[in-house]
Amino acid sequence: MINNNGWLTMVYDVIIIGGGPAGLSAGIYAKRAMMNALLIEKVGLGGQITKTHMLENYPGFPEVSGMELMEKMEEHAKKFDLEIKFTDVRQIKDGGDVKTVVTSDGELETRSVIVATGTRPKKLGVPGEDEFTGRGVSTCATCDGFFFTGKDVALVGGGD
Repeated sequence: MINNNGWLTMVYDVIIIGGGPAGLSAGIYAKRAMMNALLIEKVGLGGQITKTHMLENYPGFPEVSGMELMEKMEEHAKKFDLEIKFTDVRQIKDGGDVKTVVTSDGELETRSVIVATGTRPKKLGVPGEDEFTGRGVSTCATCDGFFFTGKDVALVGGGD
């Protein structure tokens, strides 16, 4: 495609926003279908699953840590040469057949966009929750569990 300056620009078949399990899976499928695909991730690959100490219900892996599973998914995506950029998506402009994804690093053009931005831990909405986050209230047992060694704790929910 030729832009307003007369320069030839790359138009991706698909841009995937989010580098967790869903985004990486979409990227693998796109590359296997011979699509020109780009995955954009803001911080680092993996998403919330990297904070899971042990998974025992993922097919093919009777026992695997979230971090180990994501490393295998990243390896799988790289096998198919999935292009990955680490930047912040600011806006998606729908221009009909060609969409523009505006990032911190500039604009990219694509025929389709997959938004796989994942999830965040839910809050309970109880008094003191925000005040004590990081000071007794935690959303990551793997990250913060050692702070509570030998102490009585209450576990609410499963991160979903």
